[in-house]
Amino acid sequence: MNEKNQEKELARLYYMNGDQQKTIAEKLGVGENTVSRWAKDGHWEEKRAALNITRPEIVNKILFLISKILDKVETIENMDPGDLAKLISQIQKLSNSIEKLDKRASVMDNIETFRNFNRWMEERMQYDNNIKPEFLQKIVDLQDKFITDQFNKKK
Repeated sequence: MNEKNQEKELARLYYMNGDQQKTIAEKLGVGENTVSRWAKDGHWEEKRAALNITRPEIVNKILFLISKILDKVETIENMDPGDLAKLISQIQKLSNSIEKLDKRASVMDNIETFRNFNRWMEERMQYDNNIKPEFLQKIVDLQDKFITDQFNKKK
């Protein structure tokens, strides 16, 4: 991995860890436009968002939606059967979403564990000369392959 790619990978790691683009640019001594371009080209924002939403948060939001639908059912007297069927269908779809999430729970748990491990490695990289960005990238690549294999087996 050449020096520019190492800088880019280190910038990505900082970004995934929550650093702002301006801070990353200052840490690495590169322009903010460069970091912005790297982030845009690498879809860092979407990837960081995906890392920061946990399965329990998603399940809680779905349960909240189900609760709101049930509240609506309770407040409407003499509800049209067609409307009631639509609400029941919505509840069923949301419940199925939770069931699918639970089937993939071990995959999500591994993702969260890998994320925590990667943060630990990034911190350790600051003082452990044996941990280089290319080494960490190889680990992340292997983790991605592992998760993809697990996800495909669960389908």
